[in-house]
Amino acid sequence: MANVIDAGYHEKRLLHHLLDNYNVLERPVVNESDPLQLSFGLTLMQIIDVDEKNQLLITNIWLKLLQPASQPAPDDAGNVVCFYRLLAFSKS
Repeated sequence: MANVIDAGYHEKRLLHHLLDNYNVLERPVVNESDPLQLSFGLTLMQIIDVDEKNQLLITNIWLKLLQPASQPAPDDAGNVVCFYRLLAFSKS
């Protein structure tokens, strides 16, 4: 199970702007013939537990996603041009 931790008013507004009325069946490109370009980064923040027997690694990570076609103007998002998501996974 993943828990997502948000921080900051402008980041929350940006997330709502990007995800409200988001249709997962639509390609987020300006021109339909354009390829979909996504960039993402993953930063390991903390190793919480290592279960060698079950080959399980529990971590805290920062996930950075850049999807240029859906980026609002920085002024519309409190000058937030990039945000990081903290995903906290728990054992289930």
